[in-house]
Amino acid sequence: WWSTRQDSAAVVAALRPDSAAPFWIRRAREAARPYLALAYHDTALALREFGEVPDSLCPACWRIRLTRARLLSARGDARQASAVLARAAPYIPNWTPSYTLALLEQARLAERLRARREAGLLYCRVVGTWAHADAAVVASYAAEARRALQRLRVPCPPSP
Repeated sequence: WWSTRQDSAAVVAALRPDSAAPFWIRRAREAARPYLALAYHDTALALREFGEVPDSLCPACWRIRLTRARLLSARGDARQASAVLARAAPYIPNWTPSYTLALLEQARLAERLRARREAGLLYCRVVGTWAHADAAVVASYAAEARRALQRLRVPCPPSP
């Protein structure tokens, strides 16, 4: 959120040390550093710093992993991006748009890794979720997934 708004001042404020803060808040600050790098458009530094945020800091912090996976994918490292996203996926609430966006990202990565069947099944889930989407942005993701299914020539399983 901070990085998309390019709100570096809020990130800098969050990073200020506060010895009176509870331990978990001090540890959570470690996760803010990569977002500051993104706010400054330094994706290489952001990737390094995302890599330094231990999974033990917050096993359920799926946004951190999703952002890291997207950066790895943009860098061309589909295998590592897929592994990072696989660790994040179980924690993403399936009722959020982020869940379907993560499915789409997983499908893209599977396709790049030449896992056609897996990619096809993931694209099918995206199409099924957003088949009747009314928002133009969401509809564009569903259209992307439909085009990928045609390209891959993978049929969707019947709906239950």
